[in-house]
Amino acid sequence: MNNGHFNNCVTPYDCWCEAQRYWIALWVTLSVLMGETLGGFFSGSLALLSDAVHVAVDSKYIIVSLVVVYLSKQAKHKDTFYRKIGAYIGLALLIIGGLWILNESYERFSNPRKIVSAIMFWVALAGLLGNLFVLWLLKSVPKEDQNITHKFFNAHVLSDFFMSVAVVFSAIFIWATDLQVMDPITSTIVAMYMLFHLTPHLYKEIKTGETKCCHSDHS
Repeated sequence: MNNGHFNNCVTPYDCWCEAQRYWIALWVTLSVLMGETLGGFFSGSLALLSDAVHVAVDSKYIIVSLVVVYLSKQAKHKDTFYRKIGAYIGLALLIIGGLWILNESYERFSNPRKIVSAIMFWVALAGLLGNLFVLWLLKSVPKEDQNITHKFFNAHVLSDFFMSVAVVFSAIFIWATDLQVMDPITSTIVAMYMLFHLTPHLYKEIKTGETKCCHSDHS
């Protein structure tokens, strides 16, 4: 990859690098989603399932982003419009995911469950590494090519990375202290972060961000 572009990218007209990045990110994200869903089920960890919910939101947003890229290629004069619609869909998915986690956290406070911290730890760590890879993939894009779709997706993945870090530390805490309540506490923190920090930040990005095409100097 050179300056955010793949080797098969020849001219701006033929540039599908943005779509290629999203396809790669989609497969990595779906793998993380499957692992965290199964890990959350077998470990009994709501925090891990909460992370999986956010990853599911990421996956849906990647699909929306791919649709946006293909539509923008077909009608370049509507590029800004399509990207903002995609951003609003991503925002709605984030809010729905955060509300679901809050509801589940409340249920878990009422009915605590035994957590298998070892499974919780290793699965969360694998998810963290997957997020790091996708962040590296997105970081390769030059700043001038970072449109609102890219910024939204990067914010989603970055927040998911921090959530994975929180789940890893939560697993260590539960293993060391056997305080199962740390699991719904972590889940609540994740939900509050999604609803009261990430959502306003991304909404502001929609309002103030400038949409740019996925073209820069090719070398």
